[in-house]
Amino acid sequence: MRSRNDQNRSNTGNRFSQKKDRSVCTHCGYLGHTIDKCYKLHGYPPGYKPRQKSHYNNNTTNSAPQVNQVSESVMALGNNFVQIVNPSQYSQLLSMLSSHLKEAKLDDNSASTLVKDIYWLWKNVNSWHEKEFQWFLDNVQYKCRNILRYECVFGEGFVSPGGLETTKEFVSKLELKPGQKVLDVGGGIGGTEFYMAEHFDVEVVAIDLSINMVSIALDCAIGSNCSVEFEVADCTKKPYPDSTFDVIYSHDTILHTQDKPALFRSFLKWLKPGGKVLITDYYKSSGTPSPEFEAYIRQRGYDLHDVEAYGQMLKDAGFDEVIAKDSTEQFIQVLQKEMDAVEKEKDKFISDFSEEDYNNIVGG
Repeated sequence: MRSRNDQNRSNTGNRFSQKKDRSVCTHCGYLGHTIDKCYKLHGYPPGYKPRQKSHYNNNTTNSAPQVNQVSESVMALGNNFVQIVNPSQYSQLLSMLSSHLKEAKLDDNSASTLVKDIYWLWKNVNSWHEKEFQWFLDNVQYKCRNILRYECVFGEGFVSPGGLETTKEFVSKLELKPGQKVLDVGGGIGGTEFYMAEHFDVEVVAIDLSINMVSIALDCAIGSNCSVEFEVADCTKKPYPDSTFDVIYSHDTILHTQDKPALFRSFLKWLKPGGKVLITDYYKSSGTPSPEFEAYIRQRGYDLHDVEAYGQMLKDAGFDEVIAKDSTEQFIQVLQKEMDAVEKEKDKFISDFSEEDYNNIVGG
């Protein structure tokens, strides 16, 4: 899909022939971010757990910190924290922290780090409504355990059907060129972003509302040699300057967005002249859905439309050359292939996770 002002784009020729230098953080020395976004300096998002080594010292013999210690650590962060939550929410947060600390058996320093991580969450989400939806993502649909089992099914770095295979197919349609800048809305745990950056030498900015997703992606990104940036952000509220990106990509994410027309208008503004957007998403058939499907949509908080209506929203937003395609049959085949693979490795899957996890995956 191309923006309407495609014909105004000048021939860039060799514009992207030179590889762009990646920014280097002056604090930690890693490539891909600057000091104002350094996670080692400002703290990792909540839920961050390195895959190869423990983020916290679990060998401590100290007893688990209690709620009053957590309260002192929270208050040490300053009055801004107390001002953005009501007393009931504050009490709930302390209770949650106390539970996590007892499970982890953390020392005082680690407890303080965890509190700061939780504060990071609250500070970077703008409204209580967003926090509720973010809570749903990180504690229901995309709990860390769920993410890992999705990754086991769909392949390393992926949490959506098709994994790397469909990613290659979709990305090939974008005709990426070295030096281009890509926005991935709903970037997940990084598989698509790393693929685009490593194979096409593009700069990728990935946003996702799930802190668990971004935490895992950040863990994978540390020490990587490609230009990928991850951020916890709401795509409906994140501002970008006009004409920032050459490409906007989104895979199975926008079904969570209620006001799609407004988001698509933002996409158009964020794209450079002649920029492209590629979206894959769930849809529903025209007409009234069955009571069972309606209940499923409501439980998940999805906003679904039929294919024709989806394409029309993009046209109404100002996009030209819109192609709205039903790929149901293709994904049925993809899902069946993945299902067969899981069933073939049932014993290993149950060993790695549990029989309940296996049944949840097989049962949908």
